[in-house]
Amino acid sequence: MASGRTSRHTRAAFRTGALAVLLFLGCSFPAIERPTGLEPGSAAEHAWERLRALESFGFRLHYHTDAPFELGSDFSGTWHSPAVEAWSGRWWRAGESGGVRLVGSGEFQYEHTGGGWQKSARGFETKVFEQVEHMLTGSSPEFREERGGKYRYDFAPKARFLDPAGVKQFTGTLEVETRYGLPTRLFCADATRTAEWELVLGGYNRAGRVGVPFVPELALDIAPARRAGRQALGQAVRVLRDRLAQLGWDYRLNRVRGRLVLALDREIGSRPLALLLGPGRIELWRARWLTAGGGTPNPGTVVEVAGDAASRAVLVRRLGGNGDLSFEVGGEVLPEPRLLVSSGQPWPDDGEAFVLLVDGEALGSSSSPAVGPAEFSGLGTADFTRVLAVVGAASPAAVGFRVVGQR
Repeated sequence: MASGRTSRHTRAAFRTGALAVLLFLGCSFPAIERPTGLEPGSAAEHAWERLRALESFGFRLHYHTDAPFELGSDFSGTWHSPAVEAWSGRWWRAGESGGVRLVGSGEFQYEHTGGGWQKSARGFETKVFEQVEHMLTGSSPEFREERGGKYRYDFAPKARFLDPAGVKQFTGTLEVETRYGLPTRLFCADATRTAEWELVLGGYNRAGRVGVPFVPELALDIAPARRAGRQALGQAVRVLRDRLAQLGWDYRLNRVRGRLVLALDREIGSRPLALLLGPGRIELWRARWLTAGGGTPNPGTVVEVAGDAASRAVLVRRLGGNGDLSFEVGGEVLPEPRLLVSSGQPWPDDGEAFVLLVDGEALGSSSSPAVGPAEFSGLGTADFTRVLAVVGAASPAAVGFRVVGQR
């Protein structure tokens, strides 16, 4: 495929070799549950569900067409549960050709270029199941025969991307192996084979994992917020790593030229970032609201809630801190979700409100009833509330970090 017009003989040999390799890989299916009562009438209907239930599988996908001009591709790939895919191969179009490496994961896909991996929104080109659905849309496979350990079905594909003008007549074949009801091949072509599409499947549960490239969206130089010894600094690094792991964010935290560099796979706001990097000492208190003429409380027991001088509270009883309480995010899809704080013990009734302190600052209050979780709303964005829940569930850091530069 060095030129735009790869010969039909070369492409056929390419596909034949790929098919042989995949059939060899797929000749046994370790740890795959064999369905009972697998009949030709139901095998095709549930084949793709069974495939999606696997841990992994390999595939080869080839297509070519001459409309509106000659174009096509040959790809090999790996799918790994739940929806991570690696694609690599070559394409040709109107006399041009090139190589492609793609990885799809979640909402994003990554393309390898001369300068490394580039991240973008995930597209159709890294979703093998969506391509199958597109090929089968509006068509019900009809059983034709059983031969060589496979059920074969005919179907009538639309295949508009192979024939935008809609002038070609396509026929399709679906093959499903008879032991486990897994699809092995999906093929469609017009009568003259000027346009065709073929997917060959194998390596069931043996295709392996797919490595997702790390493309940082944010890279920061960080340093201890105050002077700290080696032991305290090491504990703070471990706490930060644990927080990031609990959040499920991909990251890199390395020492580069004597500085700690934190690279994240996403942009986050200044408030959740400060909370993520801070000591994260969380306390829940029972409190009484301080009213005018209510006398002068003891020093150090009054806090301004959410930085509002008009909302001052007297702290009455400390109910718990990091690791003592259960934190859960409620209504996460909302712009400002709620933080639900629970305890294994009944709440005391010696106050009028719950007050949440983070590193000595009263972030918010709750007037929740004595039974059930204390509910805090208006604390911040979804990112901030998620970080807050993760920080509260673990021990605080011996020392916090500050940002000293951005890369």
